[in-house]
Amino acid sequence: MFLTAFTVRHLTSVDPLEPGTFQGTWWFVIGICDVSGLGLVTSTPIVSGLRSIRRAGPTLARVSCVLAGLAACIALAAESAFMSSLLVRSNTEFDAILGPEMLVKLESALDRPDLSLAKRAALSKLYAQETYFQKGDLIDYVGPDGGTVRFQPTADEIRSHRLRLVAPVLIGNAAAHLGRGPVLWVTVSIVSCAVGLLTPVRGRSVQDER
Repeated sequence: MFLTAFTVRHLTSVDPLEPGTFQGTWWFVIGICDVSGLGLVTSTPIVSGLRSIRRAGPTLARVSCVLAGLAACIALAAESAFMSSLLVRSNTEFDAILGPEMLVKLESALDRPDLSLAKRAALSKLYAQETYFQKGDLIDYVGPDGGTVRFQPTADEIRSHRLRLVAPVLIGNAAAHLGRGPVLWVTVSIVSCAVGLLTPVRGRSVQDER
């Protein structure tokens, strides 16, 4: 839903090292408005349904209205919990695939004495590239002719390095926010029920007739 779309859009369209960009602020505002809108959409049928039941008695339509709002809260809570666990797992897989273990594997491959010059040159450049992505260090690598060359990142590699540094942080923050989703939507449902049951209603009340 919108939470997933907001996270993906933020990660793919905004330079995370420039948080003051207009685009990043704009999508943050959209995310806040979406949360507020969903809270209003889910709470309105609960509050209005309960107040209608108190005023004129239960009917299938009124009870269904309340149940629909509660079901929406439950669905949003479940989605938030699922997306949080998915992002946590993605962050773990990110570290496993593109974390320090990648450098260890490349080092082991480069230590093999039976490597041809072409393979050693390719692996050496990959190791230099990966070192830059993870640490920002510029190191020498073996060239195709056997000589050493200082790694010079391209513009795309510089951007990849920046994203590799902040992507785990952004994903972790998103997972933490989504992890609070179940509490948020349970709170919305409880507060909506309290408002619908406890606030004064105008007109005839079923409770007053008893």
